[in-house]
Amino acid sequence: SNSSLNKNTLVKFAPPASASPSSSHEDSLNISYEERLLDKMDLSGTHFSALSNACQRLRDNLIVTSMEANMVLGDLNASNSKVKAIQKRMGRAERHLCKLWEENCELRSSIKRRNKERKVLVREVRSLQQQLRQTQKEENSVGQQKKQKQNFLGRPPTGRPGSATQNDPAKEASHNVPEQKKPEQ
Repeated sequence: SNSSLNKNTLVKFAPPASASPSSSHEDSLNISYEERLLDKMDLSGTHFSALSNACQRLRDNLIVTSMEANMVLGDLNASNSKVKAIQKRMGRAERHLCKLWEENCELRSSIKRRNKERKVLVREVRSLQQQLRQTQKEENSVGQQKKQKQNFLGRPPTGRPGSATQNDPAKEASHNVPEQKKPEQ
């Protein structure tokens, strides 16, 4: 009766009562329940074996694709966790960069302020140096005028105020008195 089947005949079958779902021993041998059923059936002339092989290839491709998808998903999850860690580090780095930027701005303004203060101090020091030179010139000029006045009046110049030779009559007298000789005995 199987030989009378043509290509357009739809084959329907029910599993034999002796066939049972795969046991753990058969699973270890990778023999599926459907494969055992197909082995017991006579489907010559129906091209069912070609269809069965195509289905098996599709199943194998599905398994490989599923495994690859799982690996890609695992890689994606690992990449996502790395991205999150990097984003967290970037956030910390940005906050640190902002703090450094603010400190840099403060230091720059401090430097500008100190440079202005330094310029003011330099001007003050130069002004004081100029005043000191002017005062020294005036003192020298007054001193020269005193000397000229004393030379004009005919007196020798006196020493500095507070010195021992300034207007000391005893010293002046000792310079003018001739030395006395001691009597001989």
